[in-house]
Formats: sequence, C-alpha cells, structure tokens
Amino acid sequence: MRFLLDTNTCIYIIKNKPPQVLEKFQTLDIFDVGISSITVGELEYGVYKSQRQEQNRAALSQFLIPLEIVPFNEQATQWSIGNDT
Repeated sequence: MRFLLDTNTCIYIIKNKPPQVLEKFQTLDIFDVGISSITVGELEYGVYKSQRQEQNRAALSQFLIPLEIVPFNEQATQWSIGNDT
C-alpha cells in the first residue's frame, strides 16, 4: 500500500467534490490505496449524524468495498512515531 486516505479525502471522493480529488483517486491502482480503521470509524460517525443516513451508508459501503482497511493498533502507533522495530 502506498496511499492511506484520510477522512476528508474519503469524503471528497464519495461526494465527488472537488471533482479533481475523485479524478486523481481513479488514476491510482486500488491495491495501492488503503484506509485506517480510525478513518472508517469517523466516516461511520458522519453517516450516523447525517440527515440522509440510508443514502450515505450505501455510498460509504460502496466506497469501502475495494479498499484495504488497516487496523490502528500498537504496531501502527510505533510505526507512526518512527519506532518500527
């Protein structure tokens, strides 16, 4: 995996606003793209708080299908601070 998407980028892709973000995303090899379990939680919370839960849940589900979801655990914490031994 080469790209780990953050929450805002995921929202831009799902909503296609701005369209340049979706266009760039579509040029990537899907096997090079992932999303952290924290980001999934943030997106799920957004769906829960939204006015159009059913529509947004469907859009999120479709978006997540091809993506690798990376767990955020102690190993990820150590890697993020440069202590990946």
